[in-house]
Amino acid sequence: MRDYPHDKAHIAQLAIELHTTLEASSHLHPEIALVAIGATLDATGAAQKEIDARALRYILDAYPEVENHCAFIELFMYQYKKTHDEKFFMIAEAARNNHKECSHMILN
Repeated sequence: MRDYPHDKAHIAQLAIELHTTLEASSHLHPEIALVAIGATLDATGAAQKEIDARALRYILDAYPEVENHCAFIELFMYQYKKTHDEKFFMIAEAARNNHKECSHMILN
């Protein structure tokens, strides 16, 4: 990786750092938006209907889900209770609504 362009490596680093913030969408680099959208899709299942069905099937077949969405929700709720940052509650709620196997979870 030593030959990888420094500017591209910086964009990748920034994308990883910002992928859990609302700030990611305000950056001009499409790579940052792509990482943020991918992380949101993975964690919450949101916007799956916006992705071409064949492309989504290809992605899910190539990278099967870990089936740990309920654990994600528990983590987001833990962070919400710890920080009182509404963003974590909103993510947990979206994940619960989009992952049927977690619909039994009570958010409080």
